[in-house]
Amino acid sequence: MKRLGTSNVGTMRGREADIIAWMSEAGIDTMCVQEHRLNGGDRTVMERAAAEAKYRVMWGEEDWTLAGAPTRGVAIITRSQGYKVIDEGMPDPYRVVAMKTYRAGQRPLLIVCVYGHSGENRAIERSRLIGQTTRWAVSTGEDFILLGDWNEEEDEGT
Repeated sequence: MKRLGTSNVGTMRGREADIIAWMSEAGIDTMCVQEHRLNGGDRTVMERAAAEAKYRVMWGEEDWTLAGAPTRGVAIITRSQGYKVIDEGMPDPYRVVAMKTYRAGQRPLLIVCVYGHSGENRAIERSRLIGQTTRWAVSTGEDFILLGDWNEEEDEGT
């Protein structure tokens, strides 16, 4: 694996090809994305754009607002060998997705994408999510890296 990245893309709708082109040009092998806001058929568009550039997408769970619009969303876009980790012990599948990838001559690497809660007065939820995710990753016994958008406020001591 050469390069890892992470980005809160705000939304990928209509930007799928641009995001993949940017990854290809920058030589990014694996990128964690947060807040993609894609569900259903929109995911198919992203998967096609990714496949054309030899990437694939590992999605977190779909999430919807009360009005029926897609919200939040985490995904890992990769061209590295590996697979999506499905584990009942992993916290909040709407905000966390993970993959295990292989490294020549080394142990596998667990890549964990996290999207922290945003907004005022959400520090406890953010801290809980990051703590649970870290404890889960440690419990796997694998080498791991946490990437994501922590949504920390300036006065939270980041």
